[in-house]
Amino acid sequence: MPRKPLRGACEAAEKANREATNARIAQARLESTAREIDGAKAVTKEAAELRRLLMVSQKGEKRSPTTAAKTAKAVEE
Repeated sequence: MPRKPLRGACEAAEKANREATNARIAQARLESTAREIDGAKAVTKEAAELRRLLMVSQKGEKRSPTTAAKTAKAVEE
């Protein structure tokens, strides 16, 4: 008779362990996706800045030393 309650407890523990593992996997996927989104935002922001610098350089407008330095750095990369 005592075997059945132990079996039920063991099955419940195994189920809880599987659920905890699945939760950890889901959390890791969410964190990975969040990092990818943050990286994409940074790339988009950098691309917008480079586009702006290109427009300024093509217009031949006077540029501040800071803008000139950014353009030079972007060209080097």
